[in-house]
Amino acid sequence: MYSKDIFLERAQQALLDGVIVFASFLAAALLRHSDTILNPEPGHHFEIGPYLFPATILAVLFVVLFRYERLYRARFGRFAEGIRLARGATGGTLAALALTFFYRGHSYSRATVLIFYPMVVTSLIVPRPFYRRYRTAVQANPAARRRVLIVGFGQVGQHLGRQLLDRPSYYELVGFLDDDPAKNDARLEGRRVLGATGDLDRLV
Repeated sequence: MYSKDIFLERAQQALLDGVIVFASFLAAALLRHSDTILNPEPGHHFEIGPYLFPATILAVLFVVLFRYERLYRARFGRFAEGIRLARGATGGTLAALALTFFYRGHSYSRATVLIFYPMVVTSLIVPRPFYRRYRTAVQANPAARRRVLIVGFGQVGQHLGRQLLDRPSYYELVGFLDDDPAKNDARLEGRRVLGATGDLDRLV
């Protein structure tokens, strides 16, 4: 269940990033052709349709690059996260520029890509702290939390405990159980061995 929750959390963040990239590219195209939109001339009008496919490709590409930057698997400070986001966005934007040179199915304006780059970087960085606050608030809701005891304070049990503590989720680690008397009251980052497996019913 824990791995499923982590997967859903990563998928949610990746979907949000993809939507932001998709919307940013379409917004950049609209800004680039704003004169055409506001002052249409006979026989010359802007069509959003040809931009839908490249916007989708860019959204997928950015998510792949962000995954390569480990943005969905590791925790970073705001500055380090911003650097990785900008680096991934730079790679994706350069790929988009390359496509405008070689693709002949439609005459895409390179100015659209130049407008897109600062827009998408800003749009990716700014909402991230708000998303984290939202996620923390949801996980802090008592109705959503699942209190957990880990049976065994050995190497595997401590590794699992660190995973739960390092990556907060809906699982709240309360403590450990272990039948080894030498481990009685041993601690891992404030979570201690609360008793033996025979104490399970009492502790629950």
